[in-house]
Amino acid sequence: MNSIKCPQCGLVNWGTPPACKRCGASFEGVTAQDFVSIPAGEQTYEPGFPLIDQSAQETEETRKTWRWYIVYCVIMTLMYLFVAGIGATLLVLSLGVGTVGRPDSGMTVQAVWFLVLGLIFVVPYALGPFVKTKKWGWTFGTVLIAIGMTSCCLWPITIPLLIRWIKPEMKRVFGQS
Repeated sequence: MNSIKCPQCGLVNWGTPPACKRCGASFEGVTAQDFVSIPAGEQTYEPGFPLIDQSAQETEETRKTWRWYIVYCVIMTLMYLFVAGIGATLLVLSLGVGTVGRPDSGMTVQAVWFLVLGLIFVVPYALGPFVKTKKWGWTFGTVLIAIGMTSCCLWPITIPLLIRWIKPEMKRVFGQS
């Protein structure tokens, strides 16, 4: 069967289509050397190039998953802001603002711990809803969901979200196969 090898991306397109199925390059004016004859079933694809029919196509399910992911990120951002606020409050109280005497060192350590952890985790969760256009966004979201799974209180949210998140169609939204 005669096929056309795309001069731009190297994909061997079956038959004589008007444009490349991978990169969309037009086959107008292709030379005779671009036509190849290969047996059926031996067509190969260059690694790293997704097929157009497998590209990022949002479905209703992927939109719902994305909305749940945004809700999850907002909840976690607010939770970690609350933890940082508790840390700041404990730090002020432990340092004895307005009181005479030694500060409580145990309470100070705990306050700093809450404040630092709250601020460290608030940043990635606050950025979570803005990574949809990034190729690494799916991995970033997976890590954020996995962090939430360390608390059994969040399992009713994180387990269904993770099940929907790891589906191939959700990965394709981020340009991964």
